[in-house]
Amino acid sequence: MKEYYRSAPSSPDTIYVNSFPSGSSIHYLSTSDQFHRVKGDELWHYYEGDVVDINLIIDDTTISHVKLGVCPDCEKQYVVPSGVWYYTHLQKVKGYSLHSVNVLPAWTTDSVEYIQTNYLLQRYPLLRAIILRLIERTQPANRQ
Repeated sequence: MKEYYRSAPSSPDTIYVNSFPSGSSIHYLSTSDQFHRVKGDELWHYYEGDVVDINLIIDDTTISHVKLGVCPDCEKQYVVPSGVWYYTHLQKVKGYSLHSVNVLPAWTTDSVEYIQTNYLLQRYPLLRAIILRLIERTQPANRQ
C-alpha cells in the first residue's frame, strides 16, 4: 500500500483494552491499497480527493461495495467491521484521497493482517473473477 500518514503519540493516561490502546486515529493520504483486515472496527472519514471504493468480502459469495467521497451515491463516513477482508481503490481523477480512520481498539502493526493473492483466491473461489478485477485495476503485476 502506498500511503503517507502521521499519528499522534499516546497520552500517559491512555486507557488500554486487552493490551491495546482503546482507540487510534490515523489521518492519511493514500494512492492505492491491497486486501487486508484489522482487529478493530474502522470508522473511515472522507476529506478530499478521489472517491474511494471500499470492497468488503461479506461471505463466500458476496463482496459489498461502498463509495466514500462526494458524489450522489457516496458516503462521507463508513464503518468497516472488525476482521472483515477489504480492498480500497481510488477512482483516479486526482490520484489521491485524503481521509482519516478511527480504529477501536487502536490500530497497531500487530492488529493488521495482509493476505497473499493466491491464498485469497483459494479461500474464496466463487469470488475469483471479482477479486482479480479489483486487484488488476490498481496493480500492473498481480501480487503473489
